[in-house]
Amino acid sequence: MSDDKSRKRGSNAKRRRGARQKAMQALYQWDFDQTVNQPDQVIRQFRDMQNMEKVDVDYFEALFNYAVENIESIDTEISRHLDRELGQLDPIERSVLRICCTELKTEAATPYKVVVNEAVEISKDFGADTGYRYINGIADKLAGSLREVEYRHDHPTGNPRSSMPAERQSAHQKPSSNVKISVKEKTNQPERRPGSRSSSRPVSDKKGGRPPVKSHRRDDSASKNKIEKKSNPEEKPESVKKPVAAKKQDPGSSDKKPDTATGRLKKSS
Repeated sequence: MSDDKSRKRGSNAKRRRGARQKAMQALYQWDFDQTVNQPDQVIRQFRDMQNMEKVDVDYFEALFNYAVENIESIDTEISRHLDRELGQLDPIERSVLRICCTELKTEAATPYKVVVNEAVEISKDFGADTGYRYINGIADKLAGSLREVEYRHDHPTGNPRSSMPAERQSAHQKPSSNVKISVKEKTNQPERRPGSRSSSRPVSDKKGGRPPVKSHRRDDSASKNKIEKKSNPEEKPESVKKPVAAKKQDPGSSDKKPDTATGRLKKSS
């Protein structure tokens, strides 16, 4: 008996998933051209042309008809949780969210976790590669608003995807960058030139002054004395000149004078 019940449950779950998939496809076809594709005509096409053996046909028709008849209220509910316009969504993702919202509203016996999980699985099969992540977030927010009592039982602190409680918001709130600084605080702050890095060097008391630069020169008394001696010319030692020896004069050189005519020396008289 237990095996028969489990098989029946498994078959019912598969037939329900098939109904959700067909309802999404039918809603996608109707949304493509609502003037041409009438709801009755779309259902008739799926009954005649689609393989409906593993599909819960009654569940398929119930989901599709409710979504078409209440499309405005469903779109309004979905748009509350979107970060963009509903028309900007991919048509398949939009149809998945519409069926998900319809099932959350009409099928209270189906747990919201099952509805959200089925929407994610259908998005994986028919949507973009990473579109199921977006569907997962929006479907969870829809469950928090449409199944509030059931959702609070699993999330006592609130919806972790939609909003934080006030206490946690204040703890995670980042400080605002638009903080006004008083004139007194501005004057105490060091001046920074554009393009310069912040440093911890002290600022001089004079307005617009620069911090003092430390000298790395050694305080050597000997070097100071050398500098003072060079800078004072009076203390320079006088240069001592060596006496030049007088040239010896040949005896009689004073008595001899050159003869201009012959070029010989002649004695002076």
